[in-house]
Amino acid sequence: MVGDFNDWNESSHLCSASEYNKFRLTIPAGPGGKSPIPHGTKVKLLIKTHDGQSLWRMSPWTKYATQNQAVSMDFQPIHWAPPNGGYQWQHSLPPRPKSMRIYEGHVGISSPEPKVASYVYFADNVLPRIKDLGYNCVELMAIMEHAYYGSFGYHVTSFFAVSSRYGNPDEFKYLVDSAHGLGLTVILDLVHSHAAKNVNDGLNMFDGTDHCFFHSGGKVDTYIHAVCMLCACCVHVYCVCMCIVQVCVLCTQ
Repeated sequence: MVGDFNDWNESSHLCSASEYNKFRLTIPAGPGGKSPIPHGTKVKLLIKTHDGQSLWRMSPWTKYATQNQAVSMDFQPIHWAPPNGGYQWQHSLPPRPKSMRIYEGHVGISSPEPKVASYVYFADNVLPRIKDLGYNCVELMAIMEHAYYGSFGYHVTSFFAVSSRYGNPDEFKYLVDSAHGLGLTVILDLVHSHAAKNVNDGLNMFDGTDHCFFHSGGKVDTYIHAVCMLCACCVHVYCVCMCIVQVCVLCTQ
């Protein structure tokens, strides 16, 4: 593991191999129990292959990644661990609706201005309108970090990171919390069948092979016509197949 925290030293924090080809690294806490990796700093994995390659990779579990197009089009992983514990939730989960009336929205294109809108803008300006229209659920598209903005979220690079195009993870939590305050259930598109082919900031060729996270050969280009959904209220995953919307069972019992 390398990053700002160890001045990008390639040999100071080595992972050890365990069973089932898993690698692990335990880094002692800093003074006062603080995280040894400072909040908001860059951190990456450096993989040494058997044939001598050095592969700089983002962790598949990256929670926040940013892009500085003036420097590179690649996303850079940012360690997200606010020292104050991060966003403090203000609202409890809304009651489970007896029937789901879903409004599907995209944060980035929610503003009438020619710009990419933010989580905060959507929370303050769009959610109240959704509520006033009589909906009781909002489904958000393109939340997972994706390489190509025009793909509407279908070129996913980081499956556990909310897109930094609209703001940071705490600002996304503000959006969800605001929705709960209005009595709105929140569900998110999880597009597991459309991973980007990006290598530097995606999962493709993660360990130097084409089969670490995907099928090798022709299957890698096969798209499954199904999209998983995550209910942000009860954290229940369910499926939407062939564009037929199914509601979250747990939230409608």
